[in-house]
Amino acid sequence: MKKYCKFILSLILCFTVIGCSNGRKSSPTPTLVQDLPSPTLDGNDKEVETIEQNNFKNMKAIKDNKLNLKDGVQELLHASDKKYTIEDKKYKQNLHKGKFNVSYPVLKSEKKNMNVVNSVILARVVDELYFEDAETTIDIDLDYEIKHANDVFISILFTGFYNTHGAAHPNNISFTINFDLNHNRPLSLYDVIIIEDNFLEKVHGAMESQLKKEGVEAFEKLSVDELYEQIYDKHEGFYVQDGEVYIRFSISAGAGYHEYIRFLIDPS
Repeated sequence: MKKYCKFILSLILCFTVIGCSNGRKSSPTPTLVQDLPSPTLDGNDKEVETIEQNNFKNMKAIKDNKLNLKDGVQELLHASDKKYTIEDKKYKQNLHKGKFNVSYPVLKSEKKNMNVVNSVILARVVDELYFEDAETTIDIDLDYEIKHANDVFISILFTGFYNTHGAAHPNNISFTINFDLNHNRPLSLYDVIIIEDNFLEKVHGAMESQLKKEGVEAFEKLSVDELYEQIYDKHEGFYVQDGEVYIRFSISAGAGYHEYIRFLIDPS
């Protein structure tokens, strides 16, 4: 009831003000400059300073590039030798215009059901070939390497390119599949390593020691946020090999520049 009374009083007051303004000549409303915030040079300087501080170039570079694994991952990586076989298979596509050379692995075992992992591998390969039905002529080349394989875990790197006829240059293809055969699920980077607060500082240090100067400078033009975004969904941007983790970082310009940065696995 009180809210209703307040509402009625507000309406009466509003109509009273309108009636008074209609009964006299309207005068231009003065601009209250003193009430408007005016930008200052200091404020702009602070904004520019914040942007510059957010550049990956200004991040400290740590030379220690050891990464800690999540619980249970060490055992996953050091399980017994694989008891399954890996067969090479060619993906067939008769309707494709242009060169088509796509290979992928098929896991086979008499004791384990490999349907899930094989379905995941094939689905990911097909997903990468979304342009196979394009009307333009496109050359597609995709191959793979088994980077790590034991009885409960496999890490696969796919690399290749697709080249549209008439384009200035080919586009690179690169993705990975890391699969836990015990639990029948693909693993993300967050399933494998612990992302610590100084992770990007370790990335910066690793880039400086592993890449050429031009490569480091190219990544240093990115913002810290852009680098962080690249590690949020890493189902297909890392692989494991010889006790080390390789994480992909990309610059989506031109042909799509990317590098796999090597990190040591802390055995403790």
